Amino acid sequence: MKKPIDRIEEYINYKGLSLNAFDISIGKSGGYTGKQIKNKASIGVDVLHTIVSIYEELNADWVVTGKGNMIREEFAKPKTIDELIEEKIEAKLRGVTIEDLKTLMMVKEFSEAQKLEAKKAMEKEQAKQK
Repeated sequence: MKKPIDRIEEYINYKGLSLNAFDISIGKSGGYTGKQIKNKASIGVDVLHTIVSIYEELNADWVVTGKGNMIREEFAKPKTIDELIEEKIEAKLRGVTIEDLKTLMMVKEFSEAQKLEAKKAMEKEQAKQK
């Protein structure tokens, strides 16, 4: 059975944050979250309160019980690349590294390359059908 710390780890991965950046963003020393994950330790209500206050999209009910969605409904909408970049910039201000931003840019470039490849494949298929 998953514990709240497991769901927090899932959220960190979903956000694409490093554990260190997450620790800094919640005002904990580096290594705090990693140690809690490794030991399958409980987190205190004060830490949980800090996390859901900073990461407003995170559904506290989901963290505590596993019920519902990870992301609160009012935040669950498809995000544009610009919104993702803006989130990464905001996260950088909370301690995310340049490497995380480089990763985001690589993902964006990869996504655009996939779109171009799909468009070419569709055009090729349409040409065959003519």
